[in-house]
Amino acid sequence: MLRSSTSIRRSIRTSIAAVLVALVVAGCGGAYAQAIARGDKFAASGMWDEAAAAYEQAQKIDPEDGEAGVKLKQARQKQADERLAKGKSLIARGEIQSGLVAILDAVRLDPDSTAAQAALADANAEAVREAEELLEKGEGRKAFELTTLVLQGSPRDPRAKRLDGRIRDELAETSYTRAADFEKRGKLGNALVEFAACLEYRPDYRDARLRVGQVKLALEQELVFYVVLERFADTTTPHDLAQVLSVDLLSQSFDPKIPLRVVNKLPPGKASPRGVRLSGTFEGYRFAHDKDRVSRSCDYQCGIDRVPNPNYESTEKRVEQEERELIDHEKKADEYQKEVDRYQKDVDYHQKDVDRYTSEVDKYRAELDKCQDSKKPGDSSSSCSSEESRLRSAQSSLDSARSRQSSPKSYLESARRKLDDAHDDVRRSREDLARVKQELAGMNRINEVPRMCPHNYTSTVHTLAAEVTVRMTAEQLQDNAKLLDNQPFPYNTGAKDETFDAQPGRCSEVSGGDPLTLPSEKEVKIQLVTQAIRGVREKVMTSYDRHRQRFLADARREESSGLAEEAVEAYVRYLLSGPKSIDPKDQKQIGEFLARTKGFGKIDTLPGL
Repeated sequence: MLRSSTSIRRSIRTSIAAVLVALVVAGCGGAYAQAIARGDKFAASGMWDEAAAAYEQAQKIDPEDGEAGVKLKQARQKQADERLAKGKSLIARGEIQSGLVAILDAVRLDPDSTAAQAALADANAEAVREAEELLEKGEGRKAFELTTLVLQGSPRDPRAKRLDGRIRDELAETSYTRAADFEKRGKLGNALVEFAACLEYRPDYRDARLRVGQVKLALEQELVFYVVLERFADTTTPHDLAQVLSVDLLSQSFDPKIPLRVVNKLPPGKASPRGVRLSGTFEGYRFAHDKDRVSRSCDYQCGIDRVPNPNYESTEKRVEQEERELIDHEKKADEYQKEVDRYQKDVDYHQKDVDRYTSEVDKYRAELDKCQDSKKPGDSSSSCSSEESRLRSAQSSLDSARSRQSSPKSYLESARRKLDDAHDDVRRSREDLARVKQELAGMNRINEVPRMCPHNYTSTVHTLAAEVTVRMTAEQLQDNAKLLDNQPFPYNTGAKDETFDAQPGRCSEVSGGDPLTLPSEKEVKIQLVTQAIRGVREKVMTSYDRHRQRFLADARREESSGLAEEAVEAYVRYLLSGPKSIDPKDQKQIGEFLARTKGFGKIDTLPGL
């Protein structure tokens, strides 16, 4: 039987999909097996951390396979046993905190282990006892670390909760007292950190939150970096550029989160201010407006042309092709129908012999049965051999007739299958022909297409160009040291636009015209001054960053000299003079230093207090 092209394509797609699935399964299986093998190798060597990591990877590759889960659980239990033994050993040596950490890890790895839970209860008791002793010795922060660790693993431990409350009260009181003392001595950075530590222990302690706001406000006032903007001179005509460079406009260019203020003059009574004084001159202003006429062209619809539809002719040819294919399929169907008819006649012809010999077999079997029924009991002389012989002869003739009929039957079945396939081809061919005819019926034989004609016109290109030089002088307020000394900074800007009159009845893009949209000379001057402001801001921020980095350098120097209070002051000022992002290494180092010296290392929360 011939297979249709659709069936062949479907078979190919199925085969490809099966191969891809097999490859994916094989790939996953390979990676899974390799991870299991690595885990088994590590487990055999007693390397349970590595074994657990390998089994966990295998579980991620194939979550449905239970082998990885079972082996991972076994490895976790071994890890827990190791942590448990280590924790008990450390506690026996008096290293309570390290031992408790190890036992907590054991409970995390094997939560169902009764031995780990019992060891955790014993370790908690030892930790609370040691915390009580540390508190009595005045080492409240170490005691707090222990109770925090106990409550991390056993948040409902009543003894630890009670002791933790006592410790928090004492630490909050100590930090509050120290903060108040630092505030009196003018060490506002230390005071802010101590108040923050107080709030960390007890968020609602007395008026600590109010005091934090007051201290922070006082610190920010100390940290203000002033930019004194003196009136710039203006040698240009009509001397209006300098008027645009105002305090308000320059202030808007700075991040409002940093303690920087732009002023015309320093506030009265401000001693030893930090910042810069800026002055300068606008000179060499030039403005030019040039025009240039250029020729342009476009296409517009100037009529309609009637042209043959190329798709119509091709679709007509497809109709003819589909009709020929239908005729071919119908001819094949007729041929197969004739074969079916011919083989059906042969089968019917042989069926007559089969029916005749079947009747003879039935007749002779009845005669044999009658003969055998008429025999008397014990009578061996009578015989039914002639009846038996006739029955055998008739049965043989019937078998021969059936054998002669088998080939025509086989041919008939094959012809019928071919006829069915031919009918399917005829049905599909008729459907294809109907579809193509429907496409043809919806088409125009002649198409109307727009006729396009060129249109030439003249456009005017306007070009603006402006430039100015700003000579800038900047000096530090603290020591009048020159940062810039009448240094020139050139700025320029420009614009371009094209314009032409409306030309209706032609191209759509020119029918409405193009009005001139250029900035005025005043607007161009503002653009120049805006550039100048960006330049001023850049110079100011360079000076401000140097000013801020000095806090960091001072803090590191004081820290290395063992002057913790002075280092804290400088670090806090460095943090509050942000918001430029801090290097992660610096952030970690400062946080660890403040945690070690003040019990508060969350430096990222300081600006938001």
